[in-house]
Amino acid sequence: QQSYDLVIMSYITGSVPKEDLPGMYSSALRALKPGGELLVHDFMVENSKQGPKLAALWALQHTTVNPEGIGLTPGAVEELMMTAGFERPVTREMIQGMTKIVIARKPLLISSKL
Repeated sequence: QQSYDLVIMSYITGSVPKEDLPGMYSSALRALKPGGELLVHDFMVENSKQGPKLAALWALQHTTVNPEGIGLTPGAVEELMMTAGFERPVTREMIQGMTKIVIARKPLLISSKL
């Protein structure tokens, strides 16, 4: 525990049932050293869920293999991160019109709830 500087979750969040996501993000927090970062890369539509079209098509495809999943938006990923204890999430586009990355940091000082 607390061994890593970076945890990368690429194309995982959209493939995991909704009820398992909080535990997965909490596990990532426990694995990181203080100040370490979690990078989440996945197909994500905008927070408004109005597109982009290619990301929406990929998200729709995911429902065939993961009907228990969530519609991924940067806001949903940021909320999962913040709930787990991460701070300062930042979203950037990765593959234009399809994927985004959200990066957040484990605080240097962690509360005793972990």
